[in-house]
Amino acid sequence: MVLGGLLSYGAQGSPLLYTDYLTALEAPVSDALQQYALDGADTERVMNILLKQSERVTPETSDVFLDNVNFLLSQASYSSYQPTLRQLNIQTLLLNGEAAKGVAEIAALPPQEQEAYRLLWVVGLMQLNQTSQAITTFNQMPPEAYQENPTSALNVAQDMVVNYGVSSQALHLPGDGDEALAQQLADFYERNGLYAKSLSEQTRRLSMLPTLPEQQAYRRSLVGFAREHDLVKDERALMEAYLKVAVTEPGRVIADEGAVNEYSHLLVHYYFDTRNHSERSQWSDGLLEAQRRFGKANPKTQQAYLENRLYRYDEGRPTFFYSDVVSLATLTQQRSAITSVFTPSLPNATQQKLLAGYFSIPAEPDETSFALAGDYAALVEECDTTLPMTVRALKGHQLTQDKQYAQAQKCFSSVVWAQTELPERMISPLQQEQRQVEYVTMREKGDEAAMVAIAESGSADMRLDTAMFAVNAQPMSSARLSYLAGLEASLALTPEQQGVVDAQIDERLRQSGQMALLVPRLKQTPERHALELAYWSISQDETEAAVDYLLMRLAQPTPLTQADDIRVVRYLDSVYPSLSQEVQQQVRQVSNEGVQTMVQLRTDEATLDRAFDVEASDTMVAVQQALATYNQLKAKLSSAPVANASAQLWLLGQLEGRFGQFLTLQAAQAPDALKPVLREQASQREAQAQRYVRQVVAQKVEGVMDVRVLDAVLLMGGW
Repeated sequence: MVLGGLLSYGAQGSPLLYTDYLTALEAPVSDALQQYALDGADTERVMNILLKQSERVTPETSDVFLDNVNFLLSQASYSSYQPTLRQLNIQTLLLNGEAAKGVAEIAALPPQEQEAYRLLWVVGLMQLNQTSQAITTFNQMPPEAYQENPTSALNVAQDMVVNYGVSSQALHLPGDGDEALAQQLADFYERNGLYAKSLSEQTRRLSMLPTLPEQQAYRRSLVGFAREHDLVKDERALMEAYLKVAVTEPGRVIADEGAVNEYSHLLVHYYFDTRNHSERSQWSDGLLEAQRRFGKANPKTQQAYLENRLYRYDEGRPTFFYSDVVSLATLTQQRSAITSVFTPSLPNATQQKLLAGYFSIPAEPDETSFALAGDYAALVEECDTTLPMTVRALKGHQLTQDKQYAQAQKCFSSVVWAQTELPERMISPLQQEQRQVEYVTMREKGDEAAMVAIAESGSADMRLDTAMFAVNAQPMSSARLSYLAGLEASLALTPEQQGVVDAQIDERLRQSGQMALLVPRLKQTPERHALELAYWSISQDETEAAVDYLLMRLAQPTPLTQADDIRVVRYLDSVYPSLSQEVQQQVRQVSNEGVQTMVQLRTDEATLDRAFDVEASDTMVAVQQALATYNQLKAKLSSAPVANASAQLWLLGQLEGRFGQFLTLQAAQAPDALKPVLREQASQREAQAQRYVRQVVAQKVEGVMDVRVLDAVLLMGGW
């Protein structure tokens, strides 16, 4: 039953006798309230007691409470509270099961006063099983009434639907109320595991959204909801609706392309799965129209569309099926799409269509040559001079595709290309393939010189591969670096390729620990390697250089990783006092949050030395002043980025310790009654300081210079 929350409480109390008033507020429901009123107690206080009783009223005490309400209604001094008292009266009648009386009370009110009781009226009518009248009364709610208390209106509507079986579609609220009700019901059903009902209410919201794009976006979320809760049929229906609505406007697709691709794939695979013949009659090719339109501008979507079409028609394979095969093969440049469906048993026209598509794909062997030698080449395992030249060429090609490069080289080595029966357009690609096979063979043998000789006239990828092979082939030395520099020039690497090779050289030097060779290379482009140079300088105790490189890196827009941020900030914190004023000023100008916090913490640290220099002859005054300072500093130190955690904890420990020392000094000169309190507080501060110090030690990060951790370890050693 939805009764709570339908009242607006407005009474404010003023004392009768304050202690008695407080007791009465918490007392069980009783008629003692009537005596308070008769004794002339403040009316607002009495009303507050009544309202408190209304929160605790039960079926057992409702008669007493109702008597209290009616008593106050009869008192002239409570005339200003008549609306509230009437509401309490009606609500209690409904709670007490006297719905007929409650409804009669509301009906007896003047029409202009009935609006305030509309929701109670609806509740009463529902209790009396007068559902039709309750629905009519509910639906007549004015907009201003709904806007004043939408929560109560929605809760009553939910009660009507959930507990009395009223159709949610029969209820109507002003403004966006219908949409809010649908959402509230959907949330309620979802919380209670009634996912189908929840989805039904969510689906009802679709018609309430003003535009098709909004409806489509919302429909996508419903697909996800149905999928999450295994509402398979609903999910499928929603996906179909999404695809149909997507193409309702000419020349436009009202949908997300990714969703269209996903839904199209799922639906076509559902309907045309070989195990699902029974439901194919429900399929419509129009479900792929949205994907077709998107495919005009996006090759990937066009590929997905063609794949769906092929799956849809795979069983019957009408004539246009093979047209789609050719389109897909041409789009993807994959001849396998054609060979997977090609068979000599196909009609001549279809074979010609497939072969035409096959030959149009670049770098593919001529089909005529395959017709003469393809089957033969497929039967032999390796080449010899007894095989036709064309077969050897094609077998070499086959073995290359299978990555059997040694056998492929054996085939290609005896081929005289002018003597083959291959079309001229096929010879050049196969010659390139032959060079690739020779290159791979030399690579497998580790013949660097032969690789270089082949690569100098080879492709860009081959030249890059040769350079990378050379980088990894031998240990690094000054002489080897000079050789590699010359090799980059002889191979005519592009700037991008040189960058890849140089990066690999640096990585090899890095992995082998050859810093004497690596560091000069890094210094050639210091901004690119500023952080690595800084870490190197740190390892060499070159503070000035390290800070210069760190400032160089911090000036760059790319943010540091969290690990680097911690390392950089804590190092700067550790060396900051030793820096010159000029460098300190540069550090202060860095925009990095951790560095800025570090500088601020350094400033805060300087204030700790004199934080508790309190000049006051009275102990309590001195302690109060110090406590204010303590609270102010602690609040200031309460939060900091992860990189500043050790410094923050150290300063918090220092703050606690110094405050504890101050309290100890004050205890020595405090009155006897105050001494134990101050000593106890001092002890607690010192214990907290030690806890902070231990937390500082726990902040230790391997390989990170952190003076705060070092100070904490030294301090703990003295305990």
